[in-house]
Amino acid sequence: MSNITTAAESYKRRYVSVKETMSYVLFDSSKTFNIDEQKTFFVLNVLRLDPVMNTVISLINGWWDVINDGLLGAVIDKISTRWGKFKPYFLLYIIFGSALMMIHWLSPYFFISQLRDPSATLSGFAPLFLWLALASSYDVFLSVRDIAESGIVSAISPNPDDRVRLFSRAELISAIWENIPGIVMSLLIDGIKRLDATPEAKDAMFRSAFAVMGVITVATGVILAVFFFIHSKERIAQTVDRPKFLPGLRIILRSRPILLAIFADLFAGISRSTAVSSQWEKFYFLDVLGSVTLRDLVMIPGAPLSMLSYGYLQKCRERFSVKTLWLVGLHIKEAVSLLILIVGSFGKRYKSRLVMVPLLVLQDVLYKGTLSFGKIIPREITMDSIDYVEWKDGFRAEGMILATKGIIPKAAKNTLGAMTTLIMNAIGYKQGTGVTQTDKVQRSLFRLAFGLPLGISVLGMIPKFFYDLTGEKRQRMYEELGEIRRRRLESGQEL
Repeated sequence: MSNITTAAESYKRRYVSVKETMSYVLFDSSKTFNIDEQKTFFVLNVLRLDPVMNTVISLINGWWDVINDGLLGAVIDKISTRWGKFKPYFLLYIIFGSALMMIHWLSPYFFISQLRDPSATLSGFAPLFLWLALASSYDVFLSVRDIAESGIVSAISPNPDDRVRLFSRAELISAIWENIPGIVMSLLIDGIKRLDATPEAKDAMFRSAFAVMGVITVATGVILAVFFFIHSKERIAQTVDRPKFLPGLRIILRSRPILLAIFADLFAGISRSTAVSSQWEKFYFLDVLGSVTLRDLVMIPGAPLSMLSYGYLQKCRERFSVKTLWLVGLHIKEAVSLLILIVGSFGKRYKSRLVMVPLLVLQDVLYKGTLSFGKIIPREITMDSIDYVEWKDGFRAEGMILATKGIIPKAAKNTLGAMTTLIMNAIGYKQGTGVTQTDKVQRSLFRLAFGLPLGISVLGMIPKFFYDLTGEKRQRMYEELGEIRRRRLESGQEL
């Protein structure tokens, strides 16, 4: 009980130590220290999984991901241990989730006999079963990680400003090094494609590049996750009496902040997910502008702003409402996409580097200048929503809330993400590492990269206008929560 603080002044006091802060910052930044943006390229052109088979696997796995989220949320809320409510589940991810991700990047070597012919695609029962089992198992542990991590952070301090500081520092450090694997991978892809070598030799190089980079990034994540596991603490105690699953779910879904966050995440998750926005962008740079490395060069002018934006985030939080920062942070990039679409649609300007690169630089500069808004404000709102339920209904159910909040966005994102390879097939995209796409395919990639996320982003603006857990209402909630927790502890109603 010594690590639990429930005094009324908890809204102002700092609880998280420097070492604990460092451990979270490094772990959180390691989650994006990966080559996941190249997953679609990997599946289509290195593993060469049959497009229809990949769509079937992604659809099955996507809906399984939705189902297991609900089950995991309920299980996690029912069990607490002397090590904490969430830390044991976090350890499960470290052990099993990381191992499965390494297997993911090594998987082409399991089917090397079928992939020796550069024109062949991977099909049949064995690849279908293995890839489905691998994807389904990994997504279970990824959900465990997300719920456990968010749960640990929600209980790490009674002071919400502690959590904002954690998020801000984590995102700031992430901005320094998270893009390194992606940049290296882009250089490797461009370099291998330009080599004067046989298709067989290029295929072997691609397999090796993804295997090495995949194992390095996963191993880095494991080391930093263990560091966070050792030093993190859960300081907010859990209530003894918690509602059963269905009554608890009804209470959660009646919570206005959670409902609005769910629908905002629904559209934001689709428009900005790797399956919809980043992946199409990658293909646009690679197959239309002719270089995936060019995308990294476009990001150089805005790179300093991504770090500077965290310096003025607090001032902006004091001057503007959460609602305003939420809107700007999540929609400014897609607003510039409208200009890109208009200019690129005249003739074949979408193929011109001279025309498109300045517009893409402008888009990235504005995006990076407000990066902290889009990174921190949604996470702050999630933590506030968890505390809102405790304030209004008297119980903490982080697992159920986080799972519920993620189910609808995941269902939509996974469904659309599963359609990625099918859409590529439908527009006439040709698989292979040495293929030049037709003008029709290139125009389609341009529209998918900028038009689709723009349309979805417009819908995502609507729920944000109704969010009201800000200002005096938010401060009153935390002041009253401090008193509620103190009385509950005195009466012995907390674990």
